[in-house]
Amino acid sequence: MEEVKEFKYRINMATIIFLGALVFYTVFTAFTQSMQSTIVMVIFTALCFIVFIGMRPYKYSIQKRN
Repeated sequence: MEEVKEFKYRINMATIIFLGALVFYTVFTAFTQSMQSTIVMVIFTALCFIVFIGMRPYKYSIQKRN
Protein backbone atom coordinates (compact mmCIF):
# COMPACT_ATOMS: atom_id res chain seq x y z
CA MET A 1 0.00 0.00 0.00
CA GLU A 2 1.35 3.41 -0.92
CA GLU A 3 1.17 6.35 1.39
CA VAL A 4 0.85 9.67 -0.45
CA LYS A 5 2.01 12.76 1.38
CA GLU A 6 0.90 16.16 0.17
CA PHE A 7 2.89 19.27 0.98
CA LYS A 8 2.04 22.95 0.82
CA TYR A 9 3.75 24.86 -1.97
CA ARG A 10 6.72 26.79 -0.61
CA ILE A 11 9.40 28.52 -2.61
CA ASN A 12 12.83 28.87 -1.02
CA MET A 13 14.78 32.10 -0.62
CA ALA A 14 17.49 31.21 -3.16
CA THR A 15 14.86 30.77 -5.88
CA ILE A 16 13.25 34.12 -5.01
CA ILE A 17 16.60 35.91 -5.16
CA PHE A 18 17.59 34.25 -8.44
CA LEU A 19 14.28 34.98 -10.17
CA GLY A 20 14.22 38.55 -8.85
CA ALA A 21 17.74 39.20 -10.14
CA LEU A 22 16.83 37.61 -13.46
CA VAL A 23 13.78 39.86 -13.86
CA PHE A 24 15.90 42.91 -12.96
CA TYR A 25 18.54 41.93 -15.54
CA THR A 26 15.87 41.27 -18.18
CA VAL A 27 14.37 44.74 -17.66
CA PHE A 28 17.87 46.24 -17.73
CA THR A 29 18.58 44.37 -20.98
CA ALA A 30 15.35 45.65 -22.50
CA PHE A 31 16.49 49.25 -22.10
CA THR A 32 20.19 48.90 -22.91
CA GLN A 33 20.64 46.11 -25.47
CA SER A 34 19.36 45.28 -28.92
CA MET A 35 15.92 43.83 -29.58
CA GLN A 36 17.33 40.38 -30.32
CA SER A 37 19.06 40.21 -26.93
CA THR A 38 15.88 41.36 -25.22
CA ILE A 39 13.80 38.66 -26.90
CA VAL A 40 16.32 35.97 -25.91
CA MET A 41 16.35 37.19 -22.30
CA VAL A 42 12.53 37.30 -22.10
CA ILE A 43 12.29 33.73 -23.40
CA PHE A 44 15.00 32.55 -20.99
CA THR A 45 13.29 34.31 -18.06
CA ALA A 46 9.94 32.76 -18.93
CA LEU A 47 11.53 29.29 -19.12
CA CYS A 48 13.20 29.80 -15.74
CA PHE A 49 9.86 30.78 -14.17
CA ILE A 50 8.22 27.71 -15.69
CA VAL A 51 10.94 25.38 -14.41
CA PHE A 52 11.41 26.88 -10.94
CA ILE A 53 7.76 27.60 -10.15
CA GLY A 54 5.57 25.64 -12.52
CA MET A 55 7.28 22.24 -12.55
CA ARG A 56 7.69 21.69 -8.81
CA PRO A 57 6.28 18.45 -7.42
CA TYR A 58 3.55 18.79 -4.80
CA LYS A 59 2.91 15.10 -4.08
CA TYR A 60 5.07 12.06 -3.85
CA SER A 61 4.57 8.51 -2.69
CA ILE A 62 6.49 6.57 -0.10
CA GLN A 63 6.44 2.80 -0.01
CA LYS A 64 6.58 1.40 3.48
CA ARG A 65 9.51 -0.89 4.16
CA ASN A 66 8.95 -4.12 6.03
